[in-house]
Amino acid sequence: MTNRFATQFKKTGSRGLLYQFGESVTYYPLAGGSRSVTALVLRDELSVVAELGDVQSQSIVVRVLNDSTLGIASTEIETGGDEIAVALRVGEAATRRAIVRVQADSTGFLRILLQ
Repeated sequence: MTNRFATQFKKTGSRGLLYQFGESVTYYPLAGGSRSVTALVLRDELSVVAELGDVQSQSIVVRVLNDSTLGIASTEIETGGDEIAVALRVGEAATRRAIVRVQADSTGFLRILLQ
């Protein structure tokens, strides 16, 4: 059940956050094509993934509107096949990263983990 705050934030707050703090990323669906969307990008530090033999990896989380025209709809994501091009550091060239999973869907945003 959605509360009143979540409903109002989805209508007004999420777009305001993207306007103030968002950056352009490119979504590449497995089916082909691409489109530019605005996302909030959270860049984590390098971490060691012991399960993969001590491989260093940087995880990136992007938050986009759950919308097929202004963002990415949750129903269109194919984890493991779709990719998002995002810069590892602000100002660097963007590289394509695989969508590992959708971590959350709340207040109009999708929280997507990239590797």
